[in-house]
Formats: sequence, structure tokens, C-alpha cells
Amino acid sequence: MLSAQDFKHQNAINVFTGHHRKNYGQETVTNSIPPTMDDILQACEGPPRLFTLRDSPVKSLLDTQLPKALAQDYYIAVAVAYLKEKVEQLDCEEWVLLVERLFEIYDTISKPLDMTLLMDSPLWSPELKSRLRQACSQYLSETLSPKFNQARRSFYINACRWFEIAYAHDQTILLAPAYEAYDPAILCATLDQNLPPLVDAAHMSDDLLQTQIDQLLLEDPPESMDWLSEESSQDPHRAIGEFTQICLQANMLGLAPQIDEFVYDMASERFQLKEDSWDQAITQRILRDQMQWMRLIVLPWYSHTLQEIDPNGSQVRLATRADWYAFLRSKIVLEHIFYKAFYDSRVERIFDIITEYPASNPVVEDLKIIADKNSSEKATQRASIPNLIKDAVLKEFRTRLLRNGTWAADILQQYILCIQCLKVIDPSCAILVPIIQVVRDYWSTKREDVVPAVVDMIREGEEYGLDDDNIYEFKEGEIEQQEKDEREQLKRLQQMALDPIAMLISICGSTTAFVEEYQEKLSKALLLTDNYDTDEEMIKLEMLKRRFPENTMTSCDIMIKDIAESRRLDRQIHEDAPHIQPSFHGMILSRHYWPEKEVKEPMALWDMTDQQQYEAKFKHYKANRKLHWTPAQGAVSIELEFQSRTVEMTTDPISALVISVFQGKDQRHTDEEIASKINVDLDKVMNSLEYWEKEGIIVLASDCKYQLVEE
Repeated sequence: MLSAQDFKHQNAINVFTGHHRKNYGQETVTNSIPPTMDDILQACEGPPRLFTLRDSPVKSLLDTQLPKALAQDYYIAVAVAYLKEKVEQLDCEEWVLLVERLFEIYDTISKPLDMTLLMDSPLWSPELKSRLRQACSQYLSETLSPKFNQARRSFYINACRWFEIAYAHDQTILLAPAYEAYDPAILCATLDQNLPPLVDAAHMSDDLLQTQIDQLLLEDPPESMDWLSEESSQDPHRAIGEFTQICLQANMLGLAPQIDEFVYDMASERFQLKEDSWDQAITQRILRDQMQWMRLIVLPWYSHTLQEIDPNGSQVRLATRADWYAFLRSKIVLEHIFYKAFYDSRVERIFDIITEYPASNPVVEDLKIIADKNSSEKATQRASIPNLIKDAVLKEFRTRLLRNGTWAADILQQYILCIQCLKVIDPSCAILVPIIQVVRDYWSTKREDVVPAVVDMIREGEEYGLDDDNIYEFKEGEIEQQEKDEREQLKRLQQMALDPIAMLISICGSTTAFVEEYQEKLSKALLLTDNYDTDEEMIKLEMLKRRFPENTMTSCDIMIKDIAESRRLDRQIHEDAPHIQPSFHGMILSRHYWPEKEVKEPMALWDMTDQQQYEAKFKHYKANRKLHWTPAQGAVSIELEFQSRTVEMTTDPISALVISVFQGKDQRHTDEEIASKINVDLDKVMNSLEYWEKEGIIVLASDCKYQLVEE
């Protein structure tokens, strides 16, 4: 089945043949057949009189009475038929050789149109030359085997190396001769900065582009350019000249490739990450240096691919001002393609980038450069880089993080690092809103351990990189009430995102729940404190209080004051009753401000005589107050003796009782047996067993019994 172009050409031949036979077929037998391309070329090689002989096969093409459209359509048809015949006879796989052969054929079939003898004939028309070129280009682009696509790609991409070598030798930007009237230094400038809102940088007007040029500051090449190629024995300028010649011929034939794809491929190769280089890649900013490679090497290379032969001669057509502006707009497009390649190479590791933050800050800063670019994607806000990053983070969170088997601390740490990382990329914090909402929904519907995990992380803030440099103060009821106004919500988030501790507190959903959990953790820490030392806890609490309305954490204040008062009383009691064991100390707690604990009375760990004497002395100082002892709370200093070592530890009374059950490695106990022996609730025993497992003292055997790790 004929293609649309073949059908059109065959119809042109049929119509011209009918017209030719009607008007010239009676003169001679030879004239009954319309001229072929071979006839036309043969006549062009002979003397001019051959065109006017009575039996000349091409005489009809010079007839001024012949309709111009009829003659031109016929010439294009026979010229393309000639091209097809010659192409079918070609036997070459190299791109350079193919282009040279095709250009020779094209030059052959287009030369007759330049003969002065045809000046007054229907074939004398600049429009015909353009139409012939389009017809040949269409045929070649549809016919050439796809195998030449790879050969063409290699030819263009490999040529970039010669521009690297030339720049390394001359330190000169090799802008194509067609653009010699313009300043090549502009290639090193950024033309899409500080544009008006919603302006598509790739399609900005000539006037705006010129304004950008007038205001730009040229960027100096970096001092270190490790990307420069090594020297070559071949003259790079000669190789560039040969490359340019093939580009000119390919452009004339309509065989120029889509350079965008090549630039993306070259950039992707440069940005490709290897597993053994990941640690180095995230700690270095590479985008600026690689962009200089783009501007000093790729853009000059690109300018050579754009050159065309002047239709009125064999020289390169010089670029007009409009061509120069078009080139600069293409420069912006290629730079954005370059940015896209960097983004694609890094976004697939966005989860790791967040995990490694702030060590990965260099790559985050590079992503910010891309996110700030003014492009058509950003103008529509549909596929902007920040939104694409947001989607990538959400996908990674849903598949790798927000799972029931993930430790709560791991989720919270990644959550905070995500906020710190993404607010660098998008200071407006707009992309954080859906991410925060997804994490909050997960905690509220899938987990119940968020508040304890938040408190633990805040109390161990130094370990997690949390600081108090930018403190956000919550208003009354702010944590419980979600802001409905989107602008106010975003404004509040921008301020809160600077304080990672505030972001953690807000995810609890309740001030009361947070404070109560903090009381619980604080009580454990205070009861295990050494020598009544509360300085560290006091500093933590004071910094935390600055984030809440006044009196929110009054109970915690009183708890710390209780320990300070206990230290004073304990000193007085021991001074007045030296017979009490020096290792026996009491902590006097205000019953209404400490977390209430209902536990069984465990086995005693100390001499009750000391306890009774201590209480008697206390009544001497506080006659109107009565002590209620809670032996399950407090701290016990113990010594674990093994054959190979002795371990000194301070732990809570219940944990001390649990480990006291094990007197040798051969003893094995279940959790229920231990709870029964020491008269303690099973859940408390299990917590203690877990503690000793983490300390490496005991291990759970396959029969669900615990035993010592060593004798």
C-alpha cells in the first residue's frame, strides 16, 4: 500500500505524463515519454542547446506555458524516485559515510534547479528548492533503518569529547561560526533567575530575554575542573570541523536528531551513582561544577549541531538576532534537562538522602537549586520538582517506613529528618503538609505508642540531633485544634518546622497526653538519679517549658523540687542518725504530683530496721507528714559477680529482684515463675527481663525459659 507521499508523487507523475503526451507526444517517438531524472541530469551535463532541441526529452520542462505547479510537482516526484533508487543501492552502516553519500545524491538532484537556463521556466523558483528539500527529508526520515539511530547517537555524543579536549587546551568557548557575532561568555550565565511569577523561562519574550542578559552576572568557571578530558594525539579542532560538516549535511537532509535526548543521556551518565561512591556523592555539591561542563562543553557542541548551509551559497548561514535568542532559549531548556537528569538520579535515593541528613546537605542544596528554577512545570504547579519530591517521599514512607513492624523511634527520627531536609528544598513548607498529615494519620489509626516514643526522643535529644536553637511556643489548645485556614496553617508550619522538638510534640495530638507521659519518664529518671543530682533534668525541663503556656508543666517542676528537698532532708537524717546504713537513702515525693503506681509489695531488698529508723528521724523534722514507703520504686546499686568479671550497676528495685533469682547459669526460669517468687506483677517482671536481655546478662532459651549468659 502506497504511503500518502508516494501516492501524491505517483499522481503528479501521472498527471504530467498525460499532459506531456498530449502536447509533445506527436513530435517524435522519443517525446512520448516524459523526462526522467536521469534525462534531466544528462541534459544538465551537456551544452545548453540540448534543452531546446526538437527531440530533447526535457524540452517540456522549459515550456513557459506549462503550469508551474504541474512542472514542480513532477520534478519533486521524479527527484524523490531517483533518491529512493540510489538509497536502495547504498551499502554502508557508518553514520558519517551514510550522510556523505546521501548528501551527494541530494546535491545531484538539486543542482539542475540552480542552472541559469531555467531562469524563465516553471522550475525557476526558490519555493521549489524548499519543497524538494522537505520531500527528500520526509522520505529519508521515514525510510532509514532504525539501526542508524544508534550510529547517529554515538556520532553526536562522541563528538562532545573533542570539545572537552579543545577547551582543556585553549580554555576557549568554541561557539559555532554561525554565532560568531555574539558574546560566547553568555553561555556561562544563568538566564532564568529572578523572573516574574508564572513566566515560562523556556518561552520568554525577546525583550525579557534581553533584559535578563543586560542584568546578568557572568559566572566564573570553577577553579577545579576534574571533568576535563585528557590530551589526544589527534587535533581536536580538525575533528570538530569534520563533525560540523556532517552536521551541516545532516541538517540539510533533515536527519538532525533530537538533541534533548542526547543531553539527558550524557547528563545521566555523569550523575550515575555507584554503590561504593554513595557516601562520597551525598557529601559533595557537584551540580555547579557539572553545570559548568554543560555550559563550556555541551552548549558549544550544541551550537555546532544547529548550523545550516546558506540557501544562496555553500557557506554557513549566519545567525540572526532572532536565531541567537532562540539558541539562548534552547540553552535554558537544555539546562533544565540537565537538572532533570540530576533530579532523576537522586530522587530514587530520596529516602537514603533523608536518612543521612544533615551529612547529605550538599545534595539537598543541589536539589533546592533545581526546585527554585522557573519552568513551565513550576508555573502550572502540577509537575514541579518540589511536588515530585513530595510524591517520592510519600511513596517511600508508605512502602518502607509506615509499617507496623517499624520501631516508633525510627519513624519519628525519619519524620524529623524529612522536615529538616524538605524545608531546605521548599522553604514555604507547602510540600510538607501532606507528608505530615499522612504520618499523623498513621499514628492515630495504626499505632498507640507515639506519645511514649516522642517523649523518649525529646529526652534523648542530643542523640537524635535535636536542639533548642529555634523554640516554637504553643498557644493554649493549639496542639488539640487543627488550623482550618490553609494560609494560617502554612504560616504556623513554617515557624514550627524550625523547631524539631515542637514538631514532635504536635504529633502527639494532646498536651495532656504529652505532659503525663513526660511525668512518667521524668519520675523514672529522677528515682534512678545518682546522689539526688537533678541538674540535667532541670535544664531539659526549663527548655521544654518555654514551648508551652505558663503552668503547663507545674507538676514536673514540683517533682524536681521534691528531689532537691529530699537531698537536704536525707543529709540531715544521716547526720543525726549515723547508725543508719550509709547506702540507705530515701526520696520524699509529693503524692499528688508524681505518677501513681499500683504494684504489689515485692520482697524487701534492705534491712527494715534502717527503714524504721529513717522514718522516725523524718517525723522529727516533718511532724505533720507521714511517710508511705514504695519499695518498688527508687534505685538500687548492685554487683553481679561472674567467673570472668564483676559488673556494678544501678537499677530499679524490681529489676534487682528479678536478677537476684538467677544464682547460676544452670538455673532456668519462666517469667511467671519469677513473678511468683518475688511477688511482682507479671508485666513489671517482663519489662525487667527485657532490660536484662538488652544488657546482655540473660537470654531467652527455645523452651521459653530465661537463663544467665555466663556463669
